[in-house]
Amino acid sequence: MELKKLLKYWKVASEPNKPMLNKLSFNKVLEMESEEKQMVPLVDILPKNDEFFAEEPSEKTARPKRKLSLILVIIAVVIVVILAVSLIAIYVPKYLSDAENELVTKPSPTATSADFQREQTTSPTNLESTRSSISPASKSKWSRWSSWSDCTKTCGSGSRYRKRKCVAINDRAVFAPITCAGKADQIKPCADWSCPDCSRNCTTGTLNAASDACTCDHHVLTGRVLTVDDTPLSEANISLIETPYNVLAKTNISGHFTALGVSADEQELLVTKDVPPFVTVHPESKIRLPGQNATFCCNGRGNPPPEIEWFKENNIIDKELYSFNNTLKITAERGLNGSYRCRVVNDFGSEFSDGAVLKIVDTQEAFCDPTPRTKHLKLPPNCVQKGTTNNVVDVGECPSVPCLQNDSDNSNACKDKTFCCGVSMVEELNIACGNVAEFKLSKTKDCGCGVCNKAVITIRGVVVGGKEERPVKFAQIEYDGEVKANSDFRSGSFSFDVRDGRKRLAVTFKDTFSKEFEDLTKVFHLQEGQSVITKIILATKQRPVIFEASQDLSVPLGGETDDSAFADLEVPGGSLLKEDGTSYSGQANMRLNLVDPRNASDILSAPGDFSAVDEDGEEQILSSFGMMKVNFEDTSGNKLTPSKPMKVFLDPQQLNISVDDNGNTTVKLWWLNEKTGRWILAGNIWSDEKGSIRRKRSSARRFLVTEITQAISKSRLNFDRPSGLSFVGVSAPPGSTARVICGFSSNDNLLEGYREQTSNSNGIACVPTWRERTCYLQAESDSSRFLTPDRGGINSFPYGTNVRVVSSNLGRAQQIESFKLYTSVRSSGPVYPFSKSNARCYRQDRDNKYFRFQPPQGADATFILSSPRIDDSNNPLNWYPPSPSDINKQDVCFIKVLVHNAKATFLASSFRGNRQGTTDSKVGDYATMAVDSNRDNKFVVCLQIRCPGIVDRAEERTDVHIIPITGHCHFQSVHIPQKFMENNLDVPCVLPSSGASNHEKWICVPSGLTSGFDVDFVYRADKSQENLAKHRCLIGRIREDQITDTPPSITGASLVYTCGKSAKRAILLFSVSCML
Repeated sequence: MELKKLLKYWKVASEPNKPMLNKLSFNKVLEMESEEKQMVPLVDILPKNDEFFAEEPSEKTARPKRKLSLILVIIAVVIVVILAVSLIAIYVPKYLSDAENELVTKPSPTATSADFQREQTTSPTNLESTRSSISPASKSKWSRWSSWSDCTKTCGSGSRYRKRKCVAINDRAVFAPITCAGKADQIKPCADWSCPDCSRNCTTGTLNAASDACTCDHHVLTGRVLTVDDTPLSEANISLIETPYNVLAKTNISGHFTALGVSADEQELLVTKDVPPFVTVHPESKIRLPGQNATFCCNGRGNPPPEIEWFKENNIIDKELYSFNNTLKITAERGLNGSYRCRVVNDFGSEFSDGAVLKIVDTQEAFCDPTPRTKHLKLPPNCVQKGTTNNVVDVGECPSVPCLQNDSDNSNACKDKTFCCGVSMVEELNIACGNVAEFKLSKTKDCGCGVCNKAVITIRGVVVGGKEERPVKFAQIEYDGEVKANSDFRSGSFSFDVRDGRKRLAVTFKDTFSKEFEDLTKVFHLQEGQSVITKIILATKQRPVIFEASQDLSVPLGGETDDSAFADLEVPGGSLLKEDGTSYSGQANMRLNLVDPRNASDILSAPGDFSAVDEDGEEQILSSFGMMKVNFEDTSGNKLTPSKPMKVFLDPQQLNISVDDNGNTTVKLWWLNEKTGRWILAGNIWSDEKGSIRRKRSSARRFLVTEITQAISKSRLNFDRPSGLSFVGVSAPPGSTARVICGFSSNDNLLEGYREQTSNSNGIACVPTWRERTCYLQAESDSSRFLTPDRGGINSFPYGTNVRVVSSNLGRAQQIESFKLYTSVRSSGPVYPFSKSNARCYRQDRDNKYFRFQPPQGADATFILSSPRIDDSNNPLNWYPPSPSDINKQDVCFIKVLVHNAKATFLASSFRGNRQGTTDSKVGDYATMAVDSNRDNKFVVCLQIRCPGIVDRAEERTDVHIIPITGHCHFQSVHIPQKFMENNLDVPCVLPSSGASNHEKWICVPSGLTSGFDVDFVYRADKSQENLAKHRCLIGRIREDQITDTPPSITGASLVYTCGKSAKRAILLFSVSCML
């Protein structure tokens, strides 16, 4: 028997203030709109002054009888018009409704809760087009669903109903005919169990009054419910299989239960656990030609198993027209492009998925524009295009946008094969660098569509603990119920990849080694192709409060003194249980983990991301008034569990909580779901004039009180209220982390939370933020350096944002420059109104405004020439071939050159191994200038090369040609270990002669697997972490996990050059390929 048939069904409310789907055909909609425009609103024809008609004219003002008659005629006309409009309001909608009802039949009594009451009698294609059945109605919306009716039967399968109304969005048009897509009624089964047998005989005990079970008055049934991994299951319902509607008992936090009066006969028990749903599979964006099919996929977990609804924009898609469940299949038509998402629903909640965009394109857009766009490239100093004086040349580029290939079929795929526009043909430009060097630079000639690999998102950082931020060794990193990584033993650094394309990820960090620090659940908001750099700060476990378990306990929360505490916690005496469910007496230890909203460092290390979902499954942001977690242990460290509710007394004056005259407040109690990182509503908070035990004699103020039940006593708890949402638009280098920290406008010292977002490939981050709050905005680069707020342009920001640049530590050890602003919403930013897709903020319109950040002054600025990379796994010239150790991984690699005497610019050209001189040998180039090593007359340069990897299903090494293109330099020595020399490789490394100029040098870089040893002169990292790989090269450490301020080191170089006027002079002609 399915659990969803045994439990009450949760009410799924329709989307507030949004138009729902249009049910009529497209032609009928046009007729309705035309008809509506011809109608005059009733308010426009009502008399403006009723008193005029009640006045008795005096003799002096008496009008001739003909004028009086004219007035009476006017009154009569007005009355007729009013009656006519009233009749239209009554009968036109009814007529349209009756016409529509002719197309439907009565509901099936076996319909599920996701089915609508009325069914089509003809095929959907005969009723209306695909477009009109999904596109939203612009003038109407559904009201919220009514409550479910009582079941039509108490047993033997009955039905329940609920209704909603199609209402006009604009109140002035209430008389106009309107429709909404979908049905106004829903039906679902109930009481799906057998009816009692009144003639039943009990072999043991007596038949109860309901005749549905045999009972024994003095019999006690006890037991314990554990999961498959022996974890106690709390708050589980215990009932008999034959009477699932009658809950006999609930398990306590240790999984134990006690049921009274159960017959001693053999009985089958039913165990159910109420679990709100959450999304596990999100739909992915698609690009299609008109007429092609598209499939969106979705899934979720919960108990009862959730049902799935589909939405276009914010309008529900009619299940009768599309027989969807966890997949939605549609045929692409013009007008169906837009955002699609699913919602998982069960009796105890709902949640929306991320949005997926369906983009419908014409043939020209689908298969790439073959003409490249203009891209200007600045040449190295003293270099020009030959025959000109131009130091800047146009090399062209192909925009990396999605495209389609003629032979690709993704119609039934949840995840499409991805194709992107890229370079298909190049032509050459001749470049001359004075009398030092000449080379050929490739220019993009044509663009084409090829395979592009979705970039792996890498989350890396360091786990530290306490105010001293000591590295946390071997910290356990978990998500999706699995251990994904551990922090380093020395530095506390970590790194792990996220490959499933999700946009939101809840990760829990646990100190399982030293056990000095509290666990923390951190929510990451991810951007495709952008890595996340973070510092995880775990709170130090506080010294325990030692108390006698048999006595009541009252403890202040927060503050250095009792008067400054923001709350009190009360634990009733004699309420602690051992793990076996027996009562505990004696001394006990209580450990508290608090987040004080008056402390910025507490807020910045708070768990979750201050988000929850409302009854419709939409995300909402919470304003926090403090968080807490409490644990109990005996003197030996064994866990104890409270069996009675604990109480928390909040001080509204300390927390600036509003309370009305009746003692009511909008602040509520929430608990954290560690799997999703969402806060779940747990209960209300109410007024209590008595106050806590500790404050009864010392304060006459009114306090707010809430109860912590046994079910949530081990969870993280939060005192919050939902707030309005907005988006703060930020412009920063791609991969930067923008952080908004907000507080209550009436009290700058009281913070309510923070949110973070990573800037996308266009350098834009739209951070969901509290609306109408005073906030601080900071940004960190992908090298963990704080960026500098750009003061330019803030004077043009709209009035009310009150923007200025301030310096503050905000819980940090150092002063940080931040924007201080008031989140006053404007359509063109920089604070944008909330929307589901947030398209306006990311659109980059000319009028859009953003808070802009720049790298700090003094940051390294050096010349870099990098050929655009081919990222097509089917192309042998792919710059990022799959790694031999993990074909799902793509790396970026650097080698290091040590330069004596003077700076110079070096170029490294990468070739396929043993293929120099062939047409498909050149892979790409990279040139940059040496940087100072802070050692006398010693400089280092890190050159990016193509990593060796899997090409054409076989391992392939990379041959590299290195040459200085500015300055007078000559080669001195090679420091590559002897084991990498030509004769030691399984496949001999055949290289061209370096020539007599003593400028150039060839080296070969083998695959580690082929050579049988680590290639320890190559510095590598995931391709999304190019800055980390370069940093490893600069400091000479191949396993460094953090980008720090460590200056460049002269160690770890592969080649050594000497540059300066005394160096030999030579001219070398060579080829440089800049392929996009």
